[in-house]
Amino acid sequence: MKKILKDKKLYLFFLITIAFFGIFIHQQFATDTYAVLEEPGRKILTNFLQSGRIITAIFFVFIKIFKVPFSLSYLLSTIIAIFAITVSIYKLFYLLKNEIVKNELIATLISVMVIINPFSIELFLYIEKGVMTLAILFSILAVDEFVKLLKDKTKKKDFILSIVYMCLSIFSYQGVAAIYIILSTIFVIKYSKNIKEFIVNTLKSLIVYGIPALLNVLIVKFVFVGNRVNGNFNFAESMSKIKHGILLMFETYNILPKYFLITMFLILFIIAIIECIKNSKHKILSIVGLVYIDIVIIVATIAPFVMQNSASIWFVSRSTYGFASILAVQIIYICNFINEDKIAEYLIILLSIIILSLTFYRFIKIEIDHYILNYKDKVICQDIGKKIKEHENNTGIKINKISIYKDKNARYSYKNLFVTGDINITSFATDWSDANAICYFNNIKLEKVENNNNQKAYFKEKDWDNFSDEQITFENDTVNVCVF
Repeated sequence: MKKILKDKKLYLFFLITIAFFGIFIHQQFATDTYAVLEEPGRKILTNFLQSGRIITAIFFVFIKIFKVPFSLSYLLSTIIAIFAITVSIYKLFYLLKNEIVKNELIATLISVMVIINPFSIELFLYIEKGVMTLAILFSILAVDEFVKLLKDKTKKKDFILSIVYMCLSIFSYQGVAAIYIILSTIFVIKYSKNIKEFIVNTLKSLIVYGIPALLNVLIVKFVFVGNRVNGNFNFAESMSKIKHGILLMFETYNILPKYFLITMFLILFIIAIIECIKNSKHKILSIVGLVYIDIVIIVATIAPFVMQNSASIWFVSRSTYGFASILAVQIIYICNFINEDKIAEYLIILLSIIILSLTFYRFIKIEIDHYILNYKDKVICQDIGKKIKEHENNTGIKINKISIYKDKNARYSYKNLFVTGDINITSFATDWSDANAICYFNNIKLEKVENNNNQKAYFKEKDWDNFSDEQITFENDTVNVCVF
């Protein structure tokens, strides 16, 4: 431990993590956060348990039992997240440097690219960011133990530890677990001397992933009875959603410019083929290995969606985290064949810097817009609270209920803000956050009730671009709020 704490690399990776995510030390809200803050603790706990996120549930039980204030629990979660990302990069750096990547600068860049990939930003938007990013760290630790097993097949302890770490990862957050399969596949190829050994090592890597994944599914299906793996499965509908989801992944959900990832992928793919032809003793097998890894990345990412019921399939960046490592994985594979090719090294360094720089630039835009969105939501919620208070003072009627309506063209966010998937959508866009946000920012408790049909028809004829007093009406002890 003392050796690690003295290692300058650890602090370099900490500073890089702070540069990308340090802004989140300031409180921010996703739609789910309002539900966590305002819904009964039992309901939130049930939601996490039914999603198979047992460790996340334990985290919230701890917060509820010790009555940890939101500000402190948020800070704790953010500190854990920064720690998890930093250590993940650190562990992966030494794993790559010791096993595959001789050039230290390239090893540094790749390690950052794998962990802080374009899809990692969404993990930091949730209050449980600490647990979600710990899932990444556990996956990296599982890879580390699995590599030890590949190097010395007699060490059963490493096999067991890999499974334990993957259990911790999947029971924290399933959306990032594919990174284990992706990285372990690289080392399976490296340490397999023939086809038979490749098959055996692949089976071992699948067992390490499969046992925790199966346990998670069984618990959700039979113990906590979650909706994601239960319910109706329509093959055509599921395949259509998955096909569309793959397209969204390659477009990076617009987190990066639309065709940036596919362009970079093709460039790196061509470089990889050239290096395989130039430097590999088994040229065809090396190229087949390259294609195989790319297929594994896609399959490992989408496989969990195949197991969900059709209605639950929802492709977003946080749940397809592993796919966004595809550019870094291409580079890792290339490094097996570089053999002191300085031109290839310089080109890889240049491309890596371009990818990381653009990712950093886009993250800053998303982060700034996220806090602007939070501020706009807060102002509107407080304005609604003022109107409620004024009505109570003028009429003497206590408002106990709230009903949320939508106008003709309700929006998911505000003009000129970056929005994609679940990133930067307004609290008024989801039924689990609209009323809860109003209650939170005004420190009041209101029961959410069904819409009045007459009022609903009236609001449906309107189309507001900004919030106005016309969007609030009162009926007995109920406030009606129309979102735009």
